[in-house]
Amino acid sequence: MKNTKIMSLLIIPLLLSLTILYNTPKAIAPDPDTVYIELPSASLPMQIIFDSARNCIWVVLMGFPMIGGIAKVDVTTKVYTIYQMTETVFGDGYELLVPNRICLDANGDIWIGGTWWKTPSIPVYPLPSLMRFHPETGLYDPVFRINGAPNDLNSYQNYVLVSGTFKIIMIDIKP
Repeated sequence: MKNTKIMSLLIIPLLLSLTILYNTPKAIAPDPDTVYIELPSASLPMQIIFDSARNCIWVVLMGFPMIGGIAKVDVTTKVYTIYQMTETVFGDGYELLVPNRICLDANGDIWIGGTWWKTPSIPVYPLPSLMRFHPETGLYDPVFRINGAPNDLNSYQNYVLVSGTFKIIMIDIKP
C-alpha cells in the first residue's frame, strides 16, 4: 500500500510534466519568404482586402489608440497610411466607431462596417452602421445607419452587400 502511494506521488508529476512538454507549441523558424508589416501598437487589425487597382492592402483597425480607422498598406514599399474616423463624420453624439468589416466596391470606394457608440452613455446604445471612404480624396461620407450589426460586407456589381442580424441588406452604390 505504501509503495503504491509513493509510486503515485512520483508518476503523477512525471505525467503532468510530459503532458505540458508534449502540448507546448514548438518555436518555428520564420519562413524567409514571409513578410511582416508592423502596424501601430494595439491597432487590432480586423479584416483586410487587396486593392489591385492601387496595389495596396486596406486594413480595418478596431483597437486603441487608432479606434475607428483604416490603414492603406502599399504592397511595394510596405509603408502604411492611417485614415482615422472622427465624430464629425457622424455627429449626433455618437463619437466612437468600432469598425470590424471592410470591402471594396465597383467604383473603387472602401466600405467600412461597424458600430457607433455614444460615450459616455449609460445605458450604452450602439448604432450599427456603414461608412464609405473615398481613397482618392481621403474623405468619408456620412454614416449609413442600418438595422443589425454588420457581420460581413461584400460587393456585387452596383451593390454593397451586408449580412446583418437575420437579414441581407443590398445598398445601391451610386457613384
